[in-house]
Amino acid sequence: MALPRPQRIRRTGEFGLVRAKGRTCRGKLVTIGLLAMAEGPSRAGFAVTRKVGNAVVRNRTRRRLQMVLARWLPLLRGNFLVVTIPRPVAATVSAAELEGDWVRTMRRAGLLPPEATP
Repeated sequence: MALPRPQRIRRTGEFGLVRAKGRTCRGKLVTIGLLAMAEGPSRAGFAVTRKVGNAVVRNRTRRRLQMVLARWLPLLRGNFLVVTIPRPVAATVSAAELEGDWVRTMRRAGLLPPEATP
């Protein structure tokens, strides 16, 4: 289950905007950039660097993150641009561990209620 196209960040300028004006939350496996928006639905993007691995590994990691965001993005408090940057170790863990770290990081940022489940 991929992230629907209207929920994706696709423009380079939006990634730069999150980096320049947003805030960052770091987890064990991912770093998440957040920028609050006045209107529109929350949208997500991914920046998977070559440090994560070759193209096959990067794409597999990105697809796993897309599945996580497809489940959790609608539950965010407010409207945000969310950029997820996996660390190299994220490619070696299971999908459940990756999802758990993303959810913990977002809860620590205060964007997911503690009792929320998809």
